[in-house]
Amino acid sequence: MLALTHRQEFLATIPETLRERSQLIHRLSQHPTLQVWPSAANFVYLQLHQGQPSLAWLCQQLKAEGTLVRHTGGGLRITIGSPVENRRTCDRLSKILEPMPSPAA
Repeated sequence: MLALTHRQEFLATIPETLRERSQLIHRLSQHPTLQVWPSAANFVYLQLHQGQPSLAWLCQQLKAEGTLVRHTGGGLRITIGSPVENRRTCDRLSKILEPMPSPAA
């Protein structure tokens, strides 16, 4: 009901969300341990390449850092946020996964 009451404000956020989704997918796709899936929603879905730490562990680490993330069983669902929030999410993922080796080619 709130979205209907503030319809114009809600609609005004859509272009930024679309831009941020595209940028977040691009940034996350650069990380060698992440498999990022295309999205048409307000979230990004990712998995870890085989041989990496568990998704449950990664989800726990991100939550401990303050990132809103959901472990879906087969991957992680990260909601698109503001530019600052998305940068922070990328930084946190890089920090957490930094010591992880790249998967063997």
